[in-house]
Amino acid sequence: MKDKTNDLMKKNTENVPNIEETIAIGAVVSADGFRKMFYKRGMTIDGYAQEILDKIPLTKERKEIKIIIISLANLGFGFNENVEYPTICLKAKEMGLKLCPAEVGPQVCLQIFKGFQEGDWFGVASEPIIVDGISRLFSPKWSDKKLSLSSHFIGPGVTYSAHHRFAFIKPT
Repeated sequence: MKDKTNDLMKKNTENVPNIEETIAIGAVVSADGFRKMFYKRGMTIDGYAQEILDKIPLTKERKEIKIIIISLANLGFGFNENVEYPTICLKAKEMGLKLCPAEVGPQVCLQIFKGFQEGDWFGVASEPIIVDGISRLFSPKWSDKKLSLSSHFIGPGVTYSAHHRFAFIKPT
């Protein structure tokens, strides 16, 4: 039975399409500005994400960037591989992708609403943000039929597999 489950998971992972979107950054000038926009739209910001929001540098100039939300399978990692965040970033760089400014985390929540289902989440590949000595990334997630801005730990020993997705900048 386990082999059939693994085969099904592998098939489903290989069929995960990339999501490419253009988003604007630089329009919100403060962490409180993001909070007001989230609450007005009925979105939530989880605990550590609140702290990260206070720490990130915000872009001063409004500009558009193209992002790609890509699975590790589509980055070329095998189904049975478990990889750490630095390895994911190196592979993405080899493919011409770049790290996002951390501001992409909350902006993605405010600007992208299609292509996601209950339980979906992805990491926003950026320089790690340190909160209480722990490296974290923003990770938008969809649960309880609403979008929230969350975060996750990316330290040593934390690994990801082929079905996990991350957002990167896709140069035009």
